[in-house]
Amino acid sequence: MAKTKFKVIAFYILLAPSVFASEYFVALKGIDTNPGTLAYPVRSIFKASEMAMPGDTVTILGGIYNLCKPFIPLRSGTSSHWILYRAMPGDSVIFDGSLISKVFQKGDSVKFSRLTHGIFQIEKVNYLRFENIEVRNSNSAGFIVRGPECKKIDLIGCWSDQSHNSGIGLWYCDSVRVLNCEITRSNDNADQYYEPGQRKRKEAPHEALSICGARHFEVAYNLIHHCYKEGIDCKEVSRHGVIHHNLVHDLPRQAYYADAWFGLLEDVEFHSNTAYNCVWGFGISVEGKDSELRNIRFHHNLIYNISGSGVLFGMWG
Repeated sequence: MAKTKFKVIAFYILLAPSVFASEYFVALKGIDTNPGTLAYPVRSIFKASEMAMPGDTVTILGGIYNLCKPFIPLRSGTSSHWILYRAMPGDSVIFDGSLISKVFQKGDSVKFSRLTHGIFQIEKVNYLRFENIEVRNSNSAGFIVRGPECKKIDLIGCWSDQSHNSGIGLWYCDSVRVLNCEITRSNDNADQYYEPGQRKRKEAPHEALSICGARHFEVAYNLIHHCYKEGIDCKEVSRHGVIHHNLVHDLPRQAYYADAWFGLLEDVEFHSNTAYNCVWGFGISVEGKDSELRNIRFHHNLIYNISGSGVLFGMWG
């Protein structure tokens, strides 16, 4: 599937490089015993993560990198010296997860989980930015940002294609931004995701972009289309976030969803978003017993060519 470009105008603060910062390069032709220079790059992003210190940049040259295990960043940056992982400007960088579920910790008691893992598993780290990186073919999620020990994470210009779970999932993290990303073919529940004899779930877990218990988040200028369930779902006990200037189209369910599955979901704003060719435009619901929605603001959004309701209030569950 060709990537659809979504033209946006977005502003974000660029990190001022430190005079002591280093740049490490990853390339398919590299060797992990190399020093990580452009002339002598390393082969794996795992090795580059071991080398990168606060303020450093990891630049990945173009190509398809087949992963045998999820990438889990090793080290945090600091408030003044973030660590940047990025594609080489102008290059297409793809991390393919087709092999992960087959070989990840084979024979170990810990196995790759369709519910909690992703190709990029960002947890227990802070002050990291990921730019223009594509992940595809995940038996679970594409990108997972998982707290509670995780804050100040940026996903900018990234793309997740073909995942069983969310393309991007924000789980109980703090101060995360997802800007100008694209998600396609998420929440696929095909037989390929199940082992022979394993009972198949009724449907794939979660949504294309799932915001679950996150705080102080911004989700903006993203493109989500041709997925198998909901688009952007803000749920559980998420709070203090803004979802704006996103485009969601060609989905079989809600484009946008505020879902108090349990507990209190509060202070979330949806504005300047667009949705078309979906079943519902915006769904708002309290699904669980004693769940509550408070101060959810939905304004200046455009919803059209919807087969069901433009705005739907529900009490599912």
